[in-house]
Amino acid sequence: MTEQEVINTVCTVIAKKLYKQPNDIKLDTMFTHDLGADSLDMLVIATELSNILKIPINEFEDKEINSIDDLVALICNYLKISRSTNKGSTNIIGLITIIGQKRRNFQKFTKRRSK
Repeated sequence: MTEQEVINTVCTVIAKKLYKQPNDIKLDTMFTHDLGADSLDMLVIATELSNILKIPINEFEDKEINSIDDLVALICNYLKISRSTNKGSTNIIGLITIIGQKRRNFQKFTKRRSK
């Protein structure tokens, strides 16, 4: 199983159990704030994922799971699947890239104006 398959499985289960659209569920989606999930919802989701992925239910107990990414990380860690996406560094790299592009565009603009 790959990380993407874990993400797809998690999003499908959550969408089904919480009556949401799978496309509306992203890695940064928060269970309580964005989806309105309570502790009973989390238990139902954990039970379903435990059955599908053959993970003991106690692996979900006493864990700090606030977002979809937290849940995917927990599952990938248990199944020993390396994660190809590192959300934090990807966002920082993306921001640096955008800043660099804006800076180059500004430098080109100022050179043209000064001629």
